[in-house]
Amino acid sequence: THEDFFKRFRVISPQVKQTRNFKECAEKLAHTLDMNMPYGAQVGVTKIFLKQEVANVLEDRRNHALTHIIVKLQQWYRMISARGHFVESRTAALTIQPWERMIFRRRDFVKSRKSTKLLQVWWRMVKGKKRLAELREIKRKAEEEKRRKEEEARLARIKKVGEEQVRKEEEAKRRAEEEKNAAENEKVRALLQEKEKKEVEEPIVVSPETQKKKKPKKKKKLSRTGSIMMDRNEVLEVPINVDGKMTVGLGWKTKPMAIAGSNVNVFIDLDASCLMYRYKKHMDDCYKFSPKSKDGAVILRGSQFNSGEGKDNYQIDVNFKKLSKKVNTLLFVVTMFTPGTSFCDVEDSYVRMIDANSKVEYCRYDVATSDSSKETAKVMCKLYRYGYTAWRLKAIGHPCQGRLYKQVISRVGAFLDTEPPKRTFKLTIHKAQLEVRSGRKLKKDINTFCETRYDIDSSKTKIAKKTHEPTWNVTHTVSGCANTIEITLMQKRGFGKSSFLARVVIELEDGPGFKFVEQWLPFAEEETAQCKGKLKLSIVEQ
Repeated sequence: THEDFFKRFRVISPQVKQTRNFKECAEKLAHTLDMNMPYGAQVGVTKIFLKQEVANVLEDRRNHALTHIIVKLQQWYRMISARGHFVESRTAALTIQPWERMIFRRRDFVKSRKSTKLLQVWWRMVKGKKRLAELREIKRKAEEEKRRKEEEARLARIKKVGEEQVRKEEEAKRRAEEEKNAAENEKVRALLQEKEKKEVEEPIVVSPETQKKKKPKKKKKLSRTGSIMMDRNEVLEVPINVDGKMTVGLGWKTKPMAIAGSNVNVFIDLDASCLMYRYKKHMDDCYKFSPKSKDGAVILRGSQFNSGEGKDNYQIDVNFKKLSKKVNTLLFVVTMFTPGTSFCDVEDSYVRMIDANSKVEYCRYDVATSDSSKETAKVMCKLYRYGYTAWRLKAIGHPCQGRLYKQVISRVGAFLDTEPPKRTFKLTIHKAQLEVRSGRKLKKDINTFCETRYDIDSSKTKIAKKTHEPTWNVTHTVSGCANTIEITLMQKRGFGKSSFLARVVIELEDGPGFKFVEQWLPFAEEETAQCKGKLKLSIVEQ
């Protein structure tokens, strides 16, 4: 129809205006489109007739016109969108730029102010020192002038009345001053005695309201009641908490030491450090200028701490759970940094172990200083592995040489164990029998598994569910360099959670061919053990 033709192809020639008579509109559009009329197209009464080739050309022209319009619309939209992003970015930049300028200017201002304060302090110090020197010089000159005048007056008096008479006058003057001072002291003493007599004769009456207001006296803290006093070379089992944290406290007192020919006392500087070893190989250390180990398990905290009962010069926090598997010995050393000093100038030195949570002292070793002679370092104690998770503390207190911790590293070989040869074992865990320990609660149906640790090698069994007589029959092969094999019985508690029940530590004999088959071994009796019983094992060295 005329209407369909006009509406479809008007996009090719948009200058043709639309009227109510679509036939006229179609004729005008047909003449405008140059369709070779009447041969290519003809206008009928109700329709327009087109040849196929003319219709194809019109469709191509229409598609081209529509594409041009769409491209224009896309360009316009992209322009509007880009303009919006640009305006937004410019607004944000204009907001950030003043803030950034303020920050830089503020930083420069703070830096300048700090520098100015330092200069002012330094300048005031210089002026103060200069003024102090001037005042001291004025005072010295005034005192010299006074002494000179007194000496001149004394010599003139000697010439006039004689030396003996002058000496008698000076003696009489001195005695008069002493008598005057004694009389004043006696007067003050008499007043104090009268005041004390009045207080005794007139009792103090305290009203009930005043009695209520009086605060009750604080109870004195008890001294170390539960602490274990250790002797030299004594060994104790370390009671590790659930979080695996303990604190080692080091303390001492220095004797006053004066510089020869003066009354000035010397400050004696002592430093504490922790040396970490795998047998005799030095792995890591923790000292004053590097107070944290590489794995973050050992942290040295500075001097003068009040924790629990006692005052420590240094405290070293040890987290056994974070400690590297390769480290099996911790040595705690104290060195004297001040030249010309030794442990003869130190008294009441000690080392103690403290619970990191409750701050309660567990054990203490008072180091004797009688055998220190001229030594400048002292090995206080050592912590070493017994098995894998168990640790023991040994009190040493042995003197050594070195004013820095680095000088001590090569001199502590006598306190370290020799690395055993590498060995491989085939270990079979058969079954276990559990019993409830007195004072502990243990569910009837528990899920258990065993974890085997030998040196840095470890392996786990499958989980035995809901029984006090678990059976595993699992075989593991472990290898490493150690003298003990530790088998830990664990309770499975939900997803990713487990708790300690008991453990067996097997000490290996020296030499090849270690073997025992299907033997029952009792669980170790420990404070942290939740149950008792025995474990059936087979171990064969390969």
